Amino acid sequence: MNTTSLYEYVAPFFHLAAQSLQQLRDRLTVEVMLGEVSGILDMMRHQVLDPNSSFPHSYDCIHLSNIPDHIGGPLNLLLFAMPCLKYTPAATVTANCLRNTPAFKDVDPFHCEYLATSDKNVISKLMRTSVLEVAGVAEHKASVARFQIMLLNETETI
Repeated sequence: MNTTSLYEYVAPFFHLAAQSLQQLRDRLTVEVMLGEVSGILDMMRHQVLDPNSSFPHSYDCIHLSNIPDHIGGPLNLLLFAMPCLKYTPAATVTANCLRNTPAFKDVDPFHCEYLATSDKNVISKLMRTSVLEVAGVAEHKASVARFQIMLLNETETI
């Protein structure tokens, strides 16, 4: 294939993506909301947006891209997104740090800046989560902070 334009490079990808989405048909639903992310997540959690909606109110995975860069780091992510997860060990919230990545050598100073602690055990106990390993691409200085809900049985204390 002798391509001469950007369109010719990307068109096959979008064509295949469109075919895949077409096969999903009734199994895929997209809901678009306009609003401030912390408020929307809180309203979703308490089912006050549209209680008669067929959309789910809890999720297996929530990815917020780099929204936490603009709303105070992972604290809002933990306070508002974590309660919207299903109560299963596999449920996760992920976010990217893109805005000020060069300011942090790794995830520990990042957590220290935004959560006032870099100790993963303290974060786990305070937020009832487990901090998963951070995947990063050193060349691009892009990191992904992943948090997973931590299930405690009723006899455990934090």
